[in-house]
Amino acid sequence: MKTRNYLFLSALCALMSFSFVACDDDDDNKQDEGVPTGVVTDVKFTDTDKNASKIGGTLSWTAPTSVEDITKYVLYLSSDGNGKDTKLGETAVGTNSFTVPDDTDFASYILVIAANAKGESNAIAKVQVTDFTEEPVPVLPGVYFMNSGKWQSNNATLDYYDPNTKELKTKVFASVNGRGLGDTANDIMVYGSKMYIAVSESNTIEITDATAKSLKTISPKDDSGQPQSPRYLAAYEGKVYVTLFDGHLAEIDTTSMEITKKTKVGPNPYQVREVGGKLYVANSGGYNPVKDSTLSVVDPVSFTEEKKIVVGLNPMYMNADSDGELYVVCGGNFADVKASLRRVDLKAGTSTSLYTNDNIMMGMAADKLYVIQSENDANWLPINTQFVSYDAKSDTETSKNFITDGTVVDGAYSLNVNPATGDIYIGTSDYVSTGDMFIFSAEGKKINQLAVSGLNPMGVGFLK
Repeated sequence: MKTRNYLFLSALCALMSFSFVACDDDDDNKQDEGVPTGVVTDVKFTDTDKNASKIGGTLSWTAPTSVEDITKYVLYLSSDGNGKDTKLGETAVGTNSFTVPDDTDFASYILVIAANAKGESNAIAKVQVTDFTEEPVPVLPGVYFMNSGKWQSNNATLDYYDPNTKELKTKVFASVNGRGLGDTANDIMVYGSKMYIAVSESNTIEITDATAKSLKTISPKDDSGQPQSPRYLAAYEGKVYVTLFDGHLAEIDTTSMEITKKTKVGPNPYQVREVGGKLYVANSGGYNPVKDSTLSVVDPVSFTEEKKIVVGLNPMYMNADSDGELYVVCGGNFADVKASLRRVDLKAGTSTSLYTNDNIMMGMAADKLYVIQSENDANWLPINTQFVSYDAKSDTETSKNFITDGTVVDGAYSLNVNPATGDIYIGTSDYVSTGDMFIFSAEGKKINQLAVSGLNPMGVGFLK
């Protein structure tokens, strides 16, 4: 346990008439005849009692140069540093410390006064007391890493990271459930006491408890019985929403763990976000020769699409700030139209481009936007990568590199920000071997680098 030492210079009140007047606690300001004239110095006290308004610990002091007329020291608790409110005890001369019992009522000062058979000195030495209440070590909630795996290889995995012990447990879903997670895990979200994982090629939504134990597996199908590939998740007012890549948005009741509603949106929807009581769905049109450029606006009560908002080509990923503006990463067409990050004014239905590049990913927490952008070389490998931070409140770029300690991150594949701590999680991938998860503090200092169990670390689930 960490304690705090407080050193206070004693009030030195040497009763030497030729030099200065002593601190006198008699009403008539006269030194009683025969009582000690010496005063202790260097009084120290360390409170080690962990309870509020209680003290305990070792009181110590340095004896006067001469102790000929001193037989003992008397100790008092004092509220103002002068009055002898409560007697703590006595100790014989030659002993320069005293143990204050735990659970002693707090007082602002402890007095140490020399005494003999004639009485107590009028000179008072004192130390100010600070009540030490043990600060609980913050227990950080656990974090799940969802590794997408290789497409059509049925090798998605889930790892669990304890930020308190820095321990990583790999393949926890398989360990807890005795089976694999499935083919191409696409998104993960913690909501309430449950965790939701969309597995796109297996056409399943896994609902688990906080230990990753499966509670229900949902397999959405259309009216003809064809599987509907789930992609991305969001939650709002007790419901979970999932985009289905055949052009639908589904509502999941979190109690029954059943899909209760579906509505038609645009083609091949990616992320869904709630802003101002409406659901916004990014319609990528990813399978179309010409990509889509719209966001569907869905009323969660009627569960119908109200309108569409035109943004950039191939909208995919979204985050909202506290002012109700939406930030949308549009993928472009991977040819003559580059990717862009756009700020969307939802009221006006207009958007402004903030960044344009071959590759863009983003994460957001507390109105701070983090952007990783890069160009492609001739082999479609990322080059000239930038790690940019942007303040959504002031609409200004705050840094060209939010990694401040010089750490090099190659092959950035995913970017997530813990809303509780501001820690930044960057997953890396070369599409061939298992990836790494880099963890940085909100100040851009590396906290950890972990080798995850699967390919393509894509999602992070933050327990609360």
